[in-house]
Amino acid sequence: MSLVLHPKHRRFLWLDQGIVGFAINLGINYGIARVIFGGLDMVPASGDPSMATDTLVTAFVLPFLVALIVGWVTRAQVAQDRLPLPDWGREDLALLARLPDHTGRRALLLGAVGVLVFGVPLSWLLAELYPQGMDPGSWCWLKGVIAGVLAAWVGPLSALATLGDLGAQRPAAVQ
Repeated sequence: MSLVLHPKHRRFLWLDQGIVGFAINLGINYGIARVIFGGLDMVPASGDPSMATDTLVTAFVLPFLVALIVGWVTRAQVAQDRLPLPDWGREDLALLARLPDHTGRRALLLGAVGVLVFGVPLSWLLAELYPQGMDPGSWCWLKGVIAGVLAAWVGPLSALATLGDLGAQRPAAVQ
């Protein structure tokens, strides 16, 4: 089944959670990397701190936190009538139906998927491409972009799942 999204839902998913989420997380994670790695001559490929450790931690923590925050923001937007209550439920879309219906469990799952799909392959790729490490300036930007991509993936997905949770709870008289 394909969903027909309300224009406000589309804007919220693509602009607010996708593009803005990318930009915010790029900036935040660039800053975090600057604090952690800015004083180093070279960011090592492995060890602590390193590109591998930072990538694996970011691949779990960022999707986990973004899923929690986006779930809260989405519920608040609907409660404040800034977003309409969807006329569809999470179970109406196969991908969303596979996700847990509890925001916390969904955040844990998305964090784990982030590690498996992004963290492990990226850590391996970075170690292969930069076995001697990377200069801090380049690493800070790359970490920011990696974080932005993770946020642009998990933000809209979490918002869509939360909208689906709310739609499924819609009273029968309103449907």
